[in-house]
Amino acid sequence: MASSYWERIFDPRFMFDQEWKQRRDIEENAEQLEQASQSAMSRDSMLQQQIHDLSITVMALVELLADAKQIDPQELRARVQAAVIGERHARGPVDESQNAWDAAKPR
Repeated sequence: MASSYWERIFDPRFMFDQEWKQRRDIEENAEQLEQASQSAMSRDSMLQQQIHDLSITVMALVELLADAKQIDPQELRARVQAAVIGERHARGPVDESQNAWDAAKPR
């Protein structure tokens, strides 16, 4: 039921009805907000699925390499943790609460 802007603006029934125009604008903005929210949730869901899939792939590859005696899982874990620490250090000031949280995580 979307009529063009010019049809609405010159419609004699609503020419001077500012409340109607405000209600219409509010409803249109609410619809746009709902669509944007659904789109963001959909993108977030897709990203979470991709992260999950990549995590499983990496775990499977590490297991294959460990079974073939090509890598040592503990050495890999130590190198990844060192890279994460180096990246955090390069970013700037460190949030001590994040370090405490990382230290408390089960391994």
